[in-house]
Amino acid sequence: MTLSPVTHILLDLDGTLYPKDNGIWEEISRRMEHYMAEVLAIPPATIPALRQNYFLNYGTTLRGLQHNYNLDSEAYLAYVHDIDLSRYLEPDSRLRRVLLDLPQPKFIFTNADRDHSLRILTALGIQDLFNGIFDVWAMQYNNKPHPEVYTQALDFIGAGDPSSCVFVEDTPHNLPPAHELGMHTVLVGTGTSAAADYTVTTIYELSSLPLFR
Repeated sequence: MTLSPVTHILLDLDGTLYPKDNGIWEEISRRMEHYMAEVLAIPPATIPALRQNYFLNYGTTLRGLQHNYNLDSEAYLAYVHDIDLSRYLEPDSRLRRVLLDLPQPKFIFTNADRDHSLRILTALGIQDLFNGIFDVWAMQYNNKPHPEVYTQALDFIGAGDPSSCVFVEDTPHNLPPAHELGMHTVLVGTGTSAAADYTVTTIYELSSLPLFR
């Protein structure tokens, strides 16, 4: 049997390790908009278009707010992620088996923060399967899809050769920088991307990809 050249796996968090339509993102989104209206005094009617503009131009609402407002970033992140995860997630034994079937060190690569990541992983019952979390704080508030953070992520996980790393993500526009570096890219969900080497409908299909066999 030929050994896989893959030595490290980078996985996005939200919408990748659990279904993006399970309600978590909608609640976080509502809390973002409430914070923008109540704390930053942004007119509510302008917020949806503003957030879309920030997503397209900065990658995240957070990054756009940092550039345009006097934002307390830690307070903002704490507020938007302060949700009852038990309403949306439970330990996922099937996901755990998929991850256990992949012997490579696994790392979270997320535009969210470490505290939120740990809460999600704990709710799913898989927190012990990850070797580290490369989050928005480690990026110094930069974020995907900025090309620099992909190089930083490779340094963080100790993958000297990008082609030895797999990047798993549900947002199509976050794949091109990884693909251009030479990482193997996996798109999760129903989207499409020319930068995806593989596409799977759900994370449960990950371990069955030829890449790992």
